[in-house]
Amino acid sequence: MFFRVYFADALEYYYCMTMKLIIWHLAWFAAGAGVFRLMTRVIFKAGHVRLNFMARSIPTSVGVGYALLTILMAAAASLVLGDISNYAGPLALIVIGFSLLGLIDDLLEGRERGGFRGHLARAGATGEISTALIKAFFGLALALGANIIFRRATGPAMIAVDALIIALCANAVNMLDVRPGRAIKGFAAAAVFILAGSLIGGTLGGRASILPITWFLIGPFIAWSINMASIDFRCRGMLGDAGSNVIGAVLGLLVVWELSATMRWVALGLLIGFHMLCEAVSLTSVIERVAPLKWMDKLGVRCDAEPAE
Repeated sequence: MFFRVYFADALEYYYCMTMKLIIWHLAWFAAGAGVFRLMTRVIFKAGHVRLNFMARSIPTSVGVGYALLTILMAAAASLVLGDISNYAGPLALIVIGFSLLGLIDDLLEGRERGGFRGHLARAGATGEISTALIKAFFGLALALGANIIFRRATGPAMIAVDALIIALCANAVNMLDVRPGRAIKGFAAAAVFILAGSLIGGTLGGRASILPITWFLIGPFIAWSINMASIDFRCRGMLGDAGSNVIGAVLGLLVVWELSATMRWVALGLLIGFHMLCEAVSLTSVIERVAPLKWMDKLGVRCDAEPAE
């Protein structure tokens, strides 16, 4: 009898939570569709455009829509879930902060080439600090500050690890954003993998996670990325650093929230390895040489013209 009552209560809880999540994500998907289309038109009329890889001038920094939507979503989440300031707070701080840093980089045309070592070498040789270095420094400071202020006490080492994960994830997704759809695909695939793994692990009795808070706060970014994909995949607008840095930082925040301390150390090692690889070789050249990666890179992308030589 006890088992039957418990099972019925659990089933009712999961049904109600599932319906809330479906309605929640549909609502933010609709909001995202309007915001990103509006931002594309407004940015284009304002003349904030950049040449893409096909040498065509299209609106950039459209990804700033993530920050605008996050402000609304964080407030709405507090009404739906109650006091979740320990999660909504750092999320809003990270998103708005990284969006601002990215927007500064976009406005100053800060797409210098050469990798992190190249930026450091240039700064040492000429004394000129690139916007990429400024963004990296303040991005790490922002991630560290958010962890110190909002994160549950886990010791100085893990606070530093978590900050590095957020900052390196932001930069990793930013490095993907040199072709249409690449950054969005990378973010969405990694986020879905982590969320699904956390859900399965929790169901099988693994480490307790913060679901469903994660679904409510991180899930909308996947929905918004679908909205943005309709623009990015068709070469009608760019995420810009104002967008790619944001979804990368959100991915890092998801890693920090959902993975155990051991797995976060592993994630940090993988991120460092990825950055070292990108310092040594061109990521685009690697993708072009590996058939499955090339297929995934082209999947869904429909630009009207061939790249300019």
